[in-house]
Amino acid sequence: RMLNEYTPARERYEQALELYQSIGARLGEANCTRALGDVHRMLNEYTPARERYEQALEIYQSIGERRGEANCKQALGDVHYMLDEYAPARERYGQALEIYQSIGERLGEASCKQALGDVHRMLNEYTPARERYEQALEIYQSIGARLGEASCKQALGDVHRMLNEYTPA
Repeated sequence: RMLNEYTPARERYEQALELYQSIGARLGEANCTRALGDVHRMLNEYTPARERYEQALEIYQSIGERRGEANCKQALGDVHYMLDEYAPARERYGQALEIYQSIGERLGEASCKQALGDVHRMLNEYTPARERYEQALEIYQSIGARLGEASCKQALGDVHRMLNEYTPA
């Protein structure tokens, strides 16, 4: 999957999923199901991606795997965002954010705040977008996530530009 070889990735995940299901390994089943959702999302196949994420979410919730639950909710937010469904995207990102904060997952927290900033920006809500990007930026800087830091700075520049604040941009 990391090499963008989605057909063989899908085949391997499906094989692993069958094995996990046959031995009753629910966490492995959930992880493979979520990974299949990722493959579908990367191929812009949003309906099957959503279905896989919903399936994985149900498993994660049933076994009490909070990080997996948050990851699925964030991925569902991504699907909604890609489909320009901003209200449900905001809801899913908010749900994931709450879980990430409760389990102390700082990178997940930052990425959800950044995603919420993206939703606000798409809705021309520039003040809350700026606030979310600044919150995410602070976390990215504190944990040394340079790519997240750079993307937040770029998004903040875009917000300033949209507000005709050219010097800060």
